[in-house]
Amino acid sequence: MESEGFIIFRHNRGAWVTTVSLADLEDLYDLRVTLECQLVAKSNPFSDDELEKLKTTIQKMSNAYANNDSGLVVKLNQKFHFKIYEHGNSERRLRMIRQLWMHAERYQRLSLKVRHNAADEEHLAIVNALAARNHDLAAEALRTHLTTTVSLLKAGWQKVESNPFNEG
Repeated sequence: MESEGFIIFRHNRGAWVTTVSLADLEDLYDLRVTLECQLVAKSNPFSDDELEKLKTTIQKMSNAYANNDSGLVVKLNQKFHFKIYEHGNSERRLRMIRQLWMHAERYQRLSLKVRHNAADEEHLAIVNALAARNHDLAAEALRTHLTTTVSLLKAGWQKVESNPFNEG
């Protein structure tokens, strides 16, 4: 866990879980936007069946959000995104994105506390662009989706002086 950056060990002092921060959020999502949008822009076309499965996943996310099942929302969100990224023809980029997603999951869970839904419209905009075979537009819709997450988290962070998302 230390090599992934989730824990910090100090000799003779112990171990600490790394904290979430605005600086980390911005850095992480800057990297995600770059890699993920490039991958979507270069991805292979999707079949009608694949597009329907993506829409079904969006509906399942929406239902999970309505039932306050944040764990399922995060799991389905990852399934949705990676079904798209797997069309990108770059195993190296996909591995890098998976690494970033391990760190982003904490922020994704936090974002559910400041979103009014499970990002249904943003996800649907991505799927609609893919259906139109306009992968540049899909990449732009993804960019909007990711930057909206950052904006919502930053706004939520600023509502109180300390981190409003502590779950303790």
